[in-house]
Amino acid sequence: LGHATGPRHWATPLGHATGPCHWTMPLDHAINIRNDQCPDLLHNAHRIRHGGAMSEQEIAAQRKAEKAAFEQANEEAYLRRVKTKHTETRRKEKQVTNLEKVEMKLIQKLRNTQQLQQQAFHELESALNGDV
Repeated sequence: LGHATGPRHWATPLGHATGPCHWTMPLDHAINIRNDQCPDLLHNAHRIRHGGAMSEQEIAAQRKAEKAAFEQANEEAYLRRVKTKHTETRRKEKQVTNLEKVEMKLIQKLRNTQQLQQQAFHELESALNGDV
């Protein structure tokens, strides 16, 4: 880009040519955007440049499409959250089941140990009393 002798023209997000503005891009940059990068922006900029404004029907259709895309994105995000919660719930339920199994095994070991201690105590008591 060379140095222009006059004021530079800038493009707003809608493609209007205006005076210098710190939040927009130079018009020559906006014109050089490739079609695959921003087809809607270029289409609207072309329409505005050539004097044609969007009709009410086109605006309504565009808003409807934007709303549908927004709702679709929200639904997908919701379904991802539900799936994540469901997966997490199943994982935690499985973890609880495993912990319950470990708990039952430990309780059974404790009972066995208590029986052995009781049996050993009775044998010791019998030996001390001379009942052997």
